[in-house]
Amino acid sequence: MKQNLISIIVPVYNVEKHIEGCLSSILKQTYKNFELIIINDGSTDNSLKNIEKMNFIQNKKIITTKNLGISAARNRGIRESSGEFITFIDSDDVVEPDYLEYLLGLLQKFNVDISSCQHIVEFNNKKNIDMSFNEQSCFMSSHDWLQDVLLMNKVDLSPWGKLYKADLFNDDTFPEGKLFEDTYAIPTIISKTKGVAVGNEAKYHYKIRKDSITRSEFKMSALDLISSTNIMTKRVLEVFPDLNREVKVRKAWAGVSTLSNLLRSKDAKQYKGVSNKIRKNLLKIASPVIFTTKSKLELKIALILIFMNINLYKLFLLLRDK
Repeated sequence: MKQNLISIIVPVYNVEKHIEGCLSSILKQTYKNFELIIINDGSTDNSLKNIEKMNFIQNKKIITTKNLGISAARNRGIRESSGEFITFIDSDDVVEPDYLEYLLGLLQKFNVDISSCQHIVEFNNKKNIDMSFNEQSCFMSSHDWLQDVLLMNKVDLSPWGKLYKADLFNDDTFPEGKLFEDTYAIPTIISKTKGVAVGNEAKYHYKIRKDSITRSEFKMSALDLISSTNIMTKRVLEVFPDLNREVKVRKAWAGVSTLSNLLRSKDAKQYKGVSNKIRKNLLKIASPVIFTTKSKLELKIALILIFMNINLYKLFLLLRDK
């Protein structure tokens, strides 16, 4: 295997308990020709101190900036990179020892600009979810990849878990000051290519550490999921107008997900007007989503309950979360 240089970009913000585990998994890679670019995004805990005490053998850059958010950190990492390929790893996640070798092997096997692996979702107090699948790794055209993203099938929009040709990026790939930056950025990158090599094995461990989803505070920035989905789906239709029904499915998912988080929050009553507006917009697209075989059963159930009564759907969420 040709030893191309891979740039690993790790944005860091207040992860003092987890950063050593993340970096240790990177240093154990079977593929050794990589540079490690750590962007310390204005951490106020001991994250930087824990990074600096580690014994690095590989080429590394540690850059500290003021707190600008994960998009700005990723963009800075891109600017600082010198590898032929780029991958992103979140600072509280870990990767398998052959993460880089696996992704590069897929990229070279299928002669593409992007490859991806599957991941394992790890919770504090719940059973892990392994997203690997039994079918063989394969090439997916950009059309088919975006179609599966819209339908929430075996591919996803996460920046991590993928290896990219570096020339796909520019300095402002990720929109700064927004949540759900992957929804804005990744479809645009994919549309520049002929397609993606999709691996069937899980090589990335995505860790979710939330104390309580039922008592969390709702913030208006959570609506970024809906706005970013609207922008993303508009771009998709410009390139692939035949994906109109799939676009409606994705919009429905974004609305249901945002509404669910709002209704679960401790201050749901304060945002009653917002929840009613989300419901109104969902009802406009509910029918084609419910009656298509392409949308998942759980989404159909959510839309039916929301159509019947929003309080009924809230009760359903509370029972399901127990």
